[in-house]
Amino acid sequence: LQDKSGVPRERLRILQHQAADAPRGRRNQFRYALGRMFFAHGLYAEARGAFEAIVYTEPAAARDRATAMMRIASAVQMERHDDARKLLNDDVVRDDPEALLWRAMIDARERNWPRAIAGFRAGEGALEGYANAMQAQM
Repeated sequence: LQDKSGVPRERLRILQHQAADAPRGRRNQFRYALGRMFFAHGLYAEARGAFEAIVYTEPAAARDRATAMMRIASAVQMERHDDARKLLNDDVVRDDPEALLWRAMIDARERNWPRAIAGFRAGEGALEGYANAMQAQM
């Protein structure tokens, strides 16, 4: 079943229980899956919470590229641009093509068109990895 927003409630419920019930050393794998699902359904604050919980409980996860990108994407989608910029300046993702897309998205939202266009062009190769709906936003 899906609720009115189209989010598969049962899958979310299962992931939440798995994250809560898993031994400490395994919780983050469920938090990551939960965060990705939240993000995919436009629940950016919830997604960010899941990814921040990962980093809080396992600080080394901040150095993981995938976790870093999801934290950045969530912050950008929440329009927390200052937070996103801070994350984008980390050397783990600083020159990453996907990070260039998110930086360009911030620039576009702030109407800095020359930087936005340059960033979108530089990160164009990473765009194909996103769902069509997300590509349209970028």
